[in-house]
Amino acid sequence: MINLSVNFRGISNSENYNICYIDSRPYNGAAPDQKILSTITENFPDPKNVSIVDIAAGEGRNTIPLAQKGYNLLALELCSVGRDEIRKKADFNRFENINISGHDITKQPLNSKNDAFIMSHLTQHLNSEEMNSAFANISKSIKPKGILLFDSLINYGEPLFKNTKVDQEEGCCRFTMSEIKEMAEKNGFKLKEIVPYEETGASRAKYIDQRRWGGPGMHESDRFRHARRPVYLKWFLFEKT
Repeated sequence: MINLSVNFRGISNSENYNICYIDSRPYNGAAPDQKILSTITENFPDPKNVSIVDIAAGEGRNTIPLAQKGYNLLALELCSVGRDEIRKKADFNRFENINISGHDITKQPLNSKNDAFIMSHLTQHLNSEEMNSAFANISKSIKPKGILLFDSLINYGEPLFKNTKVDQEEGCCRFTMSEIKEMAEKNGFKLKEIVPYEETGASRAKYIDQRRWGGPGMHESDRFRHARRPVYLKWFLFEKT
């Protein structure tokens, strides 16, 4: 059972995530995000020489399927447990098109230009400063017309929290769609698409259960608290101008 006392806020809490990867395997589930797979194959039908960066790659649930399709993957994962798991899977399948790194994209850009960046279940653990830094460093590491695809928790109407929108109880950040759009455009990206999570074939209930928000491992008081705070999750697709 996942350690619910762990604070996930911030991309740099690698030791905390190591605990989660050990306690709950596979963390975030084993199935890839179908929205990621379909978007990559639609935008890059020929995988030859296409470089994709999977930020916060976890244990490789999106990295491995994309590598199987022939794309060149750079899996960025701060947690050593996650990196080791990706390495095992890559070695087992004899993949030569996967590189693995502990690089922190919120701290500095990559030294290469890439065709696409993907992020799954990450942005809710970043505050405004980290999000802006991530956008800036991705912008320096992506080719013109390259794409950035990620999901994010969304606030509707009056924001629950000002400035960083950090939920002190949940340890999560929820941004408005306008805030995400503004941060991306400031760093040279234009919005191409916003897709509700439900339209990608994954139900909101399944997502909440995977994240243990209202799931079977949660304390009753926490389950009640989260039930009063609906989660709105959307996919954002941006293109580098």
